[in-house]
Amino acid sequence: MKSSSYNNWSEVTRNWRVLLASFLGLCISSSGMYIYTKPMFFAELHLSLGWSRSELAIASIAHVAFIVVLAPFVGSFMDRRGIRGPIAFSLVAQVVCYIALAAMPAKLWAFYGLQALLSALGVAATPLGYSRAISSHFDAKRGFALSVSISGMGLIAITAPLILPPLMAVIGWRGAYLSMAGFIAVLSIPTLWLLGPDSSRKSGAQRHSHPRLRGDAQSLDKRAASESGEHEDIPLVRRPVFWLLMVAFMLPMLFGSGYMSHFILLLRDRGYSATDAGMVVSVIGAALFIGRLGTGFLLDHLFAPRVMAVILAMFGAGLLMLRSHEPALLLPAAFTVGFALGAELDVLAYLVSRYFPLKNYGRNYGVFYSTVSGASSFSALLLAQSAERTGSYDLILAVSAGVMLLSSALFLCAPRFPSRQDRDAHPKTTVDSPAEPRAPS
Repeated sequence: MKSSSYNNWSEVTRNWRVLLASFLGLCISSSGMYIYTKPMFFAELHLSLGWSRSELAIASIAHVAFIVVLAPFVGSFMDRRGIRGPIAFSLVAQVVCYIALAAMPAKLWAFYGLQALLSALGVAATPLGYSRAISSHFDAKRGFALSVSISGMGLIAITAPLILPPLMAVIGWRGAYLSMAGFIAVLSIPTLWLLGPDSSRKSGAQRHSHPRLRGDAQSLDKRAASESGEHEDIPLVRRPVFWLLMVAFMLPMLFGSGYMSHFILLLRDRGYSATDAGMVVSVIGAALFIGRLGTGFLLDHLFAPRVMAVILAMFGAGLLMLRSHEPALLLPAAFTVGFALGAELDVLAYLVSRYFPLKNYGRNYGVFYSTVSGASSFSALLLAQSAERTGSYDLILAVSAGVMLLSSALFLCAPRFPSRQDRDAHPKTTVDSPAEPRAPS
């Protein structure tokens, strides 16, 4: 019992630098900074420059377009060459892009181009890179470690709605973009220092010199090797579980992720002030933070697809509460929506590491990340088109709630985790294997 407990938590104490680096890095990730600050920037640009909601929603497509194309290739590159160099490059590129956004002409083509450039150059400094680091260093506490690292994005979701509106009231949207460049530059220094020399391509035994730690690391290396297998990899598209997970994740992203962008606009349509709307969005940010930490704990103790099924059912209930227009249900709805949005990336990273070979994690996660990011980019436009054509968000809220319930049912159909021997075997064993779900160590 003592040895088992040590093996579980020694991963955290042994790899705390990687965990903290990933947390700080995801605070300033290109995806997190964009997603959780764009509601404030979109509302300000809509009022200041007169850009329509649909025109602004297209910026999300421009931002994600290069992620969709590049993520699998960047992930594969990091599998072979390590993560520190690509992450450092992406962080520097983010600073330059935000300075350019502060100085850009008030033209849509410039805004679209810079959003595309920000995503293209910043793709390594996203969950794609940091979850690769976590999965390389953690096994028994992988769910916990993923949740802690990705909660860095939740911290931005909490603080951005509280800081940006009053900041933009004083220095404008250009000054706010410049402030973001400075914030990224400052946090990049401890992030890269804590990440240290790139160890993602070294074995666990090489990373530790103490005999006891080296023994634990060798055990983890053997587990990773058995997960990867010596056989030729079965293509993802030949694995039925790949298609099940792809559809189950894409639908919530397409019909759900856009609410983060539209929540302030939705509340402003209902007569709430910008400050009040920002306070409600901060509740979503707090729920994102709680959702990520709570989900990570559950992933290490319960079967992950069932956890996701319950969370998506909660998401649907929250959207129906929001549709009711009842002021008393606004904060519960915001919390429920935020909790669900906070869980998705945790569960995605975890399931990719459990269902598919770990040695190709970057490539495999890149395929999922690019696809769900593409679906997410159209979500804001879908919501904007529905709101503009029907005059309210009521119809799309009802449709979205139904989609969440459908996706919840799909996750209930997910197979058990394959055994390490089956993971590279014939793809049918991925679905039909009688192996028990992986129990926490």
